[in-house]
Formats: sequence, structure tokens, C-alpha cells
Amino acid sequence: MKKQLLLIVLFVFMGVSTLLAQTRVITGTVTSSVEGEGPIPGVSVTVVGTTLGAYTDMAGKYTLNVPANARNLSFSFIGMKTR
Repeated sequence: MKKQLLLIVLFVFMGVSTLLAQTRVITGTVTSSVEGEGPIPGVSVTVVGTTLGAYTDMAGKYTLNVPANARNLSFSFIGMKTR
């Protein structure tokens, strides 16, 4: 009986922790606001308040797994203002 109860508690704990750890995938392209300059490679994209981040590829594209409660991203590049 104790083993069954322990297994039930373990499965409930695993289910709750899985639900709380939900993430979503954010994708995008970073481009210059200057006409004709196009995408910017090497931009640092981070989730504000965490250590999660990624860099844009040669086409200026990024993919980032973020927590479901994340609200803001930070974009930074050498020589430009962080947004």
C-alpha cells in the first residue's frame, strides 16, 4: 500500500512540475531601420530577467525557447542602442 501511495504522489508531482515548466518558441528576424541595409547577423536576443538568450544567424533570424510567463525580450548589438 505504501509503495502504491508513493508512486501516485511521484506521478502527481511529475505532472505538476511538467505543467509549470511550460515554454513557448519565439522566432523572428532582426533588421535595420535604415533603408536597404536588411537583416543584422550577430544580434544578442535575451529574455529580460533571465539568462536565456540566442544570437541571430547570418540572415538575422533567431529562435528562442522562453518561459510562458516571459513578457520582454532585449536586443543588443555592438554600436547600437539596446532595445
